[in-house]
Amino acid sequence: MNNRIPFYVSSLLLLLLTAAEFAAILRMNNGMFVYTLDDAYIHLSLAENIALGHYGINPGEFASVASSILWPFLLAPFALFSFGTYIPFVLNIIFEIATLYVLWNIFDRVFTNMKQKELFISVLLVLLIPAAGMVGLIFTGMEHSLQVLAVITILYSIIKELYGEFDPWLTAASIIIASIVRYEDLSVSLFAIAFLFVRGRKTAALVSLGSVIILLSSFSLFLYLNEGSFLPTSVVAKLGSFRNPVAPLSQFVAAIHTSFGMLYGMLALILVLIAIINRKDFSAIALCAGGVFITLLHLAYGKVQYFGNLSVEFGYFFRYEMYLWTILLVILIILAKNIFIRMYLYSRILFIVLLIVAEIVLCGRNNAILSSISNGSNNIFEQQLQMHTFVTHFYQKPVAVNDIGYVSYKNSNYVLDLWGLTSKNILRMRKSNPGKNEWMDSLVTEKNISLVIIYDVWFTNHPAHWKKVAELTLTKPNITASENVVSFYAVNNTEETIQKIRAFRNEMPFKEMLHILQ
Repeated sequence: MNNRIPFYVSSLLLLLLTAAEFAAILRMNNGMFVYTLDDAYIHLSLAENIALGHYGINPGEFASVASSILWPFLLAPFALFSFGTYIPFVLNIIFEIATLYVLWNIFDRVFTNMKQKELFISVLLVLLIPAAGMVGLIFTGMEHSLQVLAVITILYSIIKELYGEFDPWLTAASIIIASIVRYEDLSVSLFAIAFLFVRGRKTAALVSLGSVIILLSSFSLFLYLNEGSFLPTSVVAKLGSFRNPVAPLSQFVAAIHTSFGMLYGMLALILVLIAIINRKDFSAIALCAGGVFITLLHLAYGKVQYFGNLSVEFGYFFRYEMYLWTILLVILIILAKNIFIRMYLYSRILFIVLLIVAEIVLCGRNNAILSSISNGSNNIFEQQLQMHTFVTHFYQKPVAVNDIGYVSYKNSNYVLDLWGLTSKNILRMRKSNPGKNEWMDSLVTEKNISLVIIYDVWFTNHPAHWKKVAELTLTKPNITASENVVSFYAVNNTEETIQKIRAFRNEMPFKEMLHILQ
């Protein structure tokens, strides 16, 4: 039996780091656990309604608010229980440990004939924990830990095939699951299917391809029959590429001019050069081709952080990119096999030092996440959770917002989404009426809403008769909230609204967070 010590060591470290971050979050949030992104509560709200037999965040109103097909359905069986809030956290821990297990299997096969490889693989796995942002992904409460696990398992199945250990069930399952975790994974699934065809594994390729087509087509038909769109509104809101054939090229050009996009472009170029140098080695060519294909598709259709440099600006904890970043790191480690072995045999200490330096230089932004998780959670605690508490415990009426996650979660009152993630019609109105406010006012009036809670900078020209009555401000550096200040507008019943805001302020953990303007 292979020595699993590297897997045990890395898993223990992951659990210790997770426990430390969990304790820091509780300490900063007055003993309450909160995810680092409001988006986690969008999925929890959707899962809550799925458990009740409805797909959406408001009863009787269909809404494709999730970018993941599978994730809300995984949460749904637990959504109505009191512990349901913690299920994404628990699942993400399980998925990250499973990812370490798959990575251990990959490295154990790649470095199979290496003497004293346990320390070598242990170092690789331990460094991949911060390098691949594993701890940060756990606390987002999103599906990206499962996404990384799925694509790394696809890579593992490819490597097994190259080593003469083809596993058709593992290969097909990983390809299928990846495609319904997130749409970006289609690049990895399609490459794996193409790889299977080239290798003569046509049955597995056709089964995988057919299953992916059936599942995605079925979900698209489900969306179309309910809201007239083949893609979730949340995906359409982020991407215009599917409507304009030139958009992928323009997005690619824009992405490649950023620090992060340029880094991905450089890694793709390195893979091309490696493939040219190793043009007689099919395994190297296959891995390089896969890495380049996935990278180019992500730059054209995926989301790349457009601000900051390689060591600051946490943005969305790089969750949209982490599947790509992780698979590229693993591919490069595999391709550098001979160099790594020679360095390790020459001097273990020198090898470890050089690896640590390389990780610090290339993965500075992911390393910095470890120091920002509790702060990011506190941002959501101070903003979205406070909004949720006010709306569900004090106001208890329909509201309009631009961040629908925590406000809609465990809330029986109607929540109008002015940003348009819940409705393609609202999304269309917002995008087609820049600088205008009639559409906002008509929607609020139609839904009989008296309170609007929005970011002013997102809606610079709100209706004049809306009266700003309060502002909720973060007390700590902004890591994961979209803006520092959220404004409360009374559409009517101003005095009643102000009284409820005052009552809420008296119960807040930090009263200076909420500034009443009347």
